[in-house]
Formats: sequence, structure tokens, C-alpha cells
Amino acid sequence: MTLLLRRLPVLFFTAIAARAQPLLPLQPIPLDSLTAFQSPAANWQITGEIAGDPRSEKTLAFHAGTGVLANSPTAAAHADLITAWEHADLELDFDFLLPADGRLGVLLQGRYSVPLDEKARPALRAPGLWQHLHVEFQAPRFDAAGRKTKNARFAKVVLNDFVIHENAELAGPAREAAFPDEKPSGPLVIQGDPGPLALRRLSSKPSDPATRILVENLAYKLYAGAPGQMGDYDAAKPTREGTPASFAPEAVERSSRFSLVFTGNFVVPADGTYAFGADTQEPTRLLIDGQPAITPLEQGGLSAPLALTRGRHAFRVDFLHGSARAPALQLIAEGPGLAPQTLTAARPRARPREATQLLIEPGERIRLQRSFVPFDPKKRLYAINVGTPAGVHYAYDFETGSLLRLWRGHFLDTFEMWDGRGENQIAKPAGPAITLNAKPTVALLERSASDWPDAPEPLWTSQGYTLEPDGQPVFLATLASLTVRDRIAPLADGRGLTRTLHLQGKNTDWQTWVLLAEASTITPQPDGHGYIVGDRSYYLDLPADSAVRPFVRTRNGRQQLVLPIGANAITKPIVYSLVW
Repeated sequence: MTLLLRRLPVLFFTAIAARAQPLLPLQPIPLDSLTAFQSPAANWQITGEIAGDPRSEKTLAFHAGTGVLANSPTAAAHADLITAWEHADLELDFDFLLPADGRLGVLLQGRYSVPLDEKARPALRAPGLWQHLHVEFQAPRFDAAGRKTKNARFAKVVLNDFVIHENAELAGPAREAAFPDEKPSGPLVIQGDPGPLALRRLSSKPSDPATRILVENLAYKLYAGAPGQMGDYDAAKPTREGTPASFAPEAVERSSRFSLVFTGNFVVPADGTYAFGADTQEPTRLLIDGQPAITPLEQGGLSAPLALTRGRHAFRVDFLHGSARAPALQLIAEGPGLAPQTLTAARPRARPREATQLLIEPGERIRLQRSFVPFDPKKRLYAINVGTPAGVHYAYDFETGSLLRLWRGHFLDTFEMWDGRGENQIAKPAGPAITLNAKPTVALLERSASDWPDAPEPLWTSQGYTLEPDGQPVFLATLASLTVRDRIAPLADGRGLTRTLHLQGKNTDWQTWVLLAEASTITPQPDGHGYIVGDRSYYLDLPADSAVRPFVRTRNGRQQLVLPIGANAITKPIVYSLVW
């Protein structure tokens, strides 16, 4: 292991987060009709779920229904789809599915293409699988004369829960833009030319940088001394009161313990639902027109969204400072067309806390890294991470013989293992991961209808692993009188892993079973050579000449792909591939 650490790359990365957290969810765009779009061409339609075999075919087929937006271009109809609304800044969220050789084309403001470039490659899923995209876009800024003062940028682009771009500045419209100029706003455009596409769960949250809540008639009352319960001081005479220099506790009192009440008016720009948050470690309450907008907690407060009309609304903030630390409070608001806005005065910028990664990579040889593996509901204590030069990696649990997680791209973030004392001893995937389950892969069932065990089998004993000449591990175990050899290796094309399970020996009185997959739904593939697991999350492939005949059973609302093992000695291995 020491030699490996010396010769394999260890990379440090830092990232600083400074953006206010959103308080309101994105709003769904209904996909039961095309009314949200301008004059859709014949290549666009509303359909039900996917049919056919998009993994191998270059077209898409659909079941009848709603909820899915489909592009089926032809030589005569291949127009773009343009929303009936325009946006400036925008948060956008949707699932998409592509056939073989498919491509996604989405233009913010009809001008700026969502960058699914080389950085996105490890996060892209195989054809025919649903993928998730989240985009945070900031429009270009212009002065009163219409001159651009700031370029557009993608604040964040997240593909399949993996950040592929942050603060990516855009000098101008993309080559394929629907509009060649730049403006403060424009429609969302989904391109028709790139080819067949399915899209669902479309939601958005537009905001206008010019939209703000104003604070007026600000006043304060300060009650010195250790605070009691919220509002206990109302009948007392304030120690001090007046008009503060700014809307911030430190503008009134910088030390000591106190209860502080701010009052004033919020001028709300439009009718709608607004949410307010408190960034503080002290109990905080916000009342608007006497209604709770933030209810106090021991640290901070709980946001309670309110419906407000355009215009002035009286507010009251109660801030209880009972600690020795310097008082600090930021109030954040969000509403229709309003991006998260800090209402209180900006504090002097402290040195930002850095979120650090410590990456290790396999290099030219397979790398094995023991660690605790984070896994709900508890971390796995007897586990190992395996990284391959092919860029396909996995985490394996010795206690259950199960595959916990699969991922591509960078191998492992070991910051919580090696920074300082490394108390957590946790290593995390450094690429976009698919989480499986921690149930025993091989189990003894009293009857075929028995539930699959959640805990390690009492008769299961891990025997560690052996290494092939190239470093490929083969995991060893015994289950009662059976011996188990478990080999997990990357596919040649880097799209997945092949697992080879070899069981030898004789069964006990209870029957031996193998769990190949568990998900909300498991569907046979159209070619009959495997299964589609979950909501088109990944594929489980069987070799064309496979003698394995698993079947799907349902237990506790979940489907399980299982294989019973005969009573006699086993000679042929069980081989299947996981592709994503």
C-alpha cells in the first residue's frame, strides 16, 4: 500500500460555497399538454412512458399517456420547441432520455447552450436510461442605455447529481443559438434538430435581478441582559431604542447578551408566496402583518411561507443573543420573480470555510482502498473501494458480499479519512454514483416466499480476497458448506461492470438464493437478454448464451431479481453485467 501511495496520483481540490440557499421549490411545468409552448411543430408531442429498445435503436417509441415531452423529428418536421414565457435568471430542472447516438440541445434564453461537454462524459448515462439535469443560470446584465455590463453565466450545472460546471462565464450566444443577439430575457428553447428526445418532470424558477424587496421605516428596541423566552421583554422598558444605522444586530450592539426587536415595513414587489430564512445560530422570529414567517428554534428559525400582496407589510424581527460570540444575523427572502435576497446588511466578509477534497486515482493499475463507506441508514464498517484504470469503480461490503455503489470518472475522495485525525474514516465516490443495496448477495431462505434478510447471514464468513497478476481482486467467502468466489471487473467499453459468482459445495436444508438486483420495478429487456432496473436507472445484462434463469418476485412493495440455486454441487459460474 505504501508503494501505491507513492506512485499513484493524489490530487487536492478546493471549492467555496457562498450562494444563499433557496427557500422555495421550483414550480412544475405541466406536461399534460403543449400549452406552455409556442406553436409546437408536429415533431413534438405529449406521451406516456418509454417503449421499445432505445438502448440499441436510434428512434424512440412511447406508450400512450401524459407526463413525457417527446421529440420525434422527421425530414419534414424537426423544429425547435419554444416556451410561451421568457426568463432572465433561471433555475431549471428536468429528466431526459436519449436513444443510441442521441444528443440533448437546450438553450437558455434561446441563446446559451447547456454545456454537456467533455466534463460531463463520466456523468452521462447509457442510451435509454433516464438522466437528471439541474441548471442555475444568470442572465447577462445591461445598463440603462442597453450596453452589456456583465456576461451571462452558468452558476451551476449538475448532471445526475454531479457538478460538471460552476461559474462558467459565457462571452456570447452559442453557435446554434435561436437568436444571435443578447438581451435581458428570452424564452427557453429545446432544440428539435439534434434528434429524438424524451423529457419529463420539467420545473423552473425564473427570477429578475431587478426585482427586490425594500425595507422601510426601520426601528429597534434593545433589552439588555440574558434573554429569556421569546416576547418576555415586551412589557419591559427598552435599554435603548431608535433608528439603527443598518438592518443588522451588530449595528445596535456588538457584544454582551440581549434581546433585540427590529420593526419596519417590507415593500413586496408582486402578489405571491414568499419565504424568509434566518442565517444565524441564535433564536430568531419574524412576524409579517402579525403572521409567523420564521418560527424560532434553538438555533435560527424555521421558515413558514406566506402569501403576500404587492405593497407594504409591517414586520417584526425578534433576535435573542444569549451567547459569548459576536451577534450575527442574515435574513433571506425569496418569492415570485425574486432570487434569494439578503434583507439585512452585509457583514464584513469572513474568511470562507473551504470544502476540500483529497482525491486518489488508480493510475495504471487497479487500486484497492479500505475505508468506511457512507451508506444509509449507517456507514459500512467492513468495506473496500476498488478503482480501475478504465475509470469504472465500485464499493464492496465484506459483511454481506454486496455491491454498494458503482461510479465512473474520478475514483475516491479520501479527505475524511486522512485530513487531521481522520476520525470519520469515510471515503466517498469522487464521481457520479449509482447506489444499490446492502442486502446479502447470497442468502439462505427457509421457503421461496421468505423475505430477503437485511442483516449479514449468520453462516456467512468473508475470507478476504486474492489478487490476479494485474491486481484484479477476487472476493472469497463461505456460506455454511458453500464456497463463494466473486469477481467484479470493468467491461471493455468502460460502460459498466461484469460480475462472476462461482458457488461450489452443497446446500443446507434451507435453499440457497442469489439476489441480482432490487428496485421499485424490474422490467425484462426487449431483447430478452437482461433487465431494466428501477425507473430506467441501469441495465442488468445476461450473456446471450446464459443458462441462468432468474425471476422477479415482489416483497414489501419492492421487486427483487432472484436466482434459486439447486441442491447439487455447483459447477457453472453466474455471470451478469451492470451497465449505466
